[in-house]
Amino acid sequence: MKQITRRVFVRSALLTTVSATFLPGCVTSRVRGRVVGPNEEIRVAVVGFRGRGPDHIRSIMTLREKGEKVRLVALCDADRNILEAGVKSMRDKGVLVQGYMDMRDVFASGEVDVVTFATPNHWHALGTVWAVQAGKDVYVEKPVSHNVWEGRKAVDAARKYGRIVQAGTQSRSSRAIAEAVAWVRAGNLGKIKVSRGLCYKRRRSIGNVQIACLSPYSVLSRRNSASGCHFPVAFFGHACASREKMHVPWAAASGLTREKNHSLVGA
Repeated sequence: MKQITRRVFVRSALLTTVSATFLPGCVTSRVRGRVVGPNEEIRVAVVGFRGRGPDHIRSIMTLREKGEKVRLVALCDADRNILEAGVKSMRDKGVLVQGYMDMRDVFASGEVDVVTFATPNHWHALGTVWAVQAGKDVYVEKPVSHNVWEGRKAVDAARKYGRIVQAGTQSRSSRAIAEAVAWVRAGNLGKIKVSRGLCYKRRRSIGNVQIACLSPYSVLSRRNSASGCHFPVAFFGHACASREKMHVPWAAASGLTREKNHSLVGA
């Protein structure tokens, strides 16, 4: 078997994942009633790009360089400083993109066909629901949701509105992993009785505070935005990291509520 480095493997898996998300839309996607034909470009917006998002941007640009009809048209981030730097960076490369601080403005745009999410985890499921309700196809990073209920709402919405949604599970779309699974199933390792997977990732400290920490003025929030967007405004404990753990008020944010049997109301 040909030896490949981990770096090459990860890059290949990411490109395969992104390709699997975008390319089917070239011939099957419907955007606000418009059938996207094989000769039209798929217009992509990336939401959140201080962490995983830059990988999305690079993958989209790589696909375009390879001749795929995919174009990055918008960037969205709740932090104005991050957003402006990202838009400028793309402009310096000759790529003009629209900048948004509120993801809902991205969904309302008729110039966007596909949205990719690399936001903090608590926005994954709700962002997916909002996007498909607006007629967008979606690529969303893992984890899809914080709990099973939220994840099922994203699945239900995708099916109800007939949109393509893929989660960032490279094990589902990587050709390399598919080949490895087939090799194991063929009996090359004998009968598998136990399988154990470990993943250790060192996370650097982002600091700790003993009093409330207001969000920076560059970040979209109730205290510095007239849009009414309900982003959190104050965090305790680990500075600003608590955004990852804060519960998203689904009923207020999306009009979706739970009955006693946890069915979806208002979709």
